[in-house]
Amino acid sequence: MLECRELVQKMAQAFKCKVWVCEKFGKRVSFIQGLKAGPERFEPPRVVFEDEKFVVFAQVENEYPQLVEAARKVIDCVRNSTKDHKTSTKGPS
Repeated sequence: MLECRELVQKMAQAFKCKVWVCEKFGKRVSFIQGLKAGPERFEPPRVVFEDEKFVVFAQVENEYPQLVEAARKVIDCVRNSTKDHKTSTKGPS
């Protein structure tokens, strides 16, 4: 998850915005600890990218294709990290 945290921090620095990642649970979303970076802005949060399980929010005035692509990479990283974590915590059968 450290790699994902670094991607979130780079994204926040590159676009000078606050970014955070959440996981969906039905109609609710839950913040993923450690995946928030950037300065607080006086912009309403926007959904920059989402899939069936994760959402990336950012406080930005405008969305850019590069911002959406960076958010997609973050979600790919989080998905791979959670998949690895779930498989590594399984005990012997």
